[in-house]
Amino acid sequence: ALQLLADPDPVTTASDFLTMLFWYREVAGKCYVWTGEPTADGPAGLYILHPQFTQPILSRESFIEGYRYGRETSGIITVPADQVIFSPYQRDPFRPWDGVSWLSSVEQYADAENAALTTEVQRWKNAGQPGFILSVPSTYTDAQMKQAEAALRAKSGPFAAGRALIIR
Repeated sequence: ALQLLADPDPVTTASDFLTMLFWYREVAGKCYVWTGEPTADGPAGLYILHPQFTQPILSRESFIEGYRYGRETSGIITVPADQVIFSPYQRDPFRPWDGVSWLSSVEQYADAENAALTTEVQRWKNAGQPGFILSVPSTYTDAQMKQAEAALRAKSGPFAAGRALIIR
């Protein structure tokens, strides 16, 4: 194992390998290491599979059957699951075959913030369109209309934001 860590593959130094392992776990939340075709002496090497190009092949029988590695401009290989070491930063609670990092929580927060801002902008753009319409009987007097409006304004919700309409 120490010899493999010292010289993981023909083009990667131990320092490069450990740095990539660390950064992929930190940033992508996961790192995949392919051990290559097994030899009589053990693993053939330690090859980092870049997480952005690695997709697990899920199976009902064996959970993860293998991994598909590559991108559209290169040849895609399929690697058996027993030849891959999966190292997550933390397991994704909704997709246990995947990993998440601290950056994932920042990304999720940014998505939620973006959705809130988009909703607020749309609300302002549609300010003339009520989000709530209250129909009262045609027999209501002006005083009763004002009383209904005051009662609604005292509550939170669409009327408090100015997007409600009371009609007779």
